[in-house]
Amino acid sequence: MDLFLHCFLFGCIYNIGMPKDPVEKMARELAKHCLAARIRLLSRVVSGIYESRIRVGGITIGQMNMMAALLMMGSQANSTLLGQVLCMEKSTVSRNLKKMVERNWIQKKAEEKGGKGGQLRVTSLGKRVFKKAFSGWKKAQKVAEERLGEDLVSALLGSISMEGKVSVKSPKK
Repeated sequence: MDLFLHCFLFGCIYNIGMPKDPVEKMARELAKHCLAARIRLLSRVVSGIYESRIRVGGITIGQMNMMAALLMMGSQANSTLLGQVLCMEKSTVSRNLKKMVERNWIQKKAEEKGGKGGQLRVTSLGKRVFKKAFSGWKKAQKVAEERLGEDLVSALLGSISMEGKVSVKSPKK
């Protein structure tokens, strides 16, 4: 992991004098130890690496991931399943799908009874945009792997599935 990223993620902003106010002490503890905050920060830093390299016709890394999931799901793809597979809020799925449908990257059939959402498929234009962005994704992947380091990359790739399932390994004794 490069020095900037390490400093950014692991504490340079926390090395300011000790607060006397109890609530400030709580804030310091949260800032220093909260896994959610660190993971969200890491997400923003890593997303920036990808966003700067894949911008083709306005596609984002989130939309690219959604397209990849749709392509892997095939004929089973619908917005409900997509949200479940990617652990995304319904509003986030809807907002991104709307943009991709407007750009003709995704085609959406009418909703099924029962509210499962209509079938989704990536259009030929969507596949071309995906293919064009993929070379930028490969470059971003290389940069991200270099910055994060082999151990963290292995841990991330081995611990979270595309279905949002997290596997936690027991500590070695």
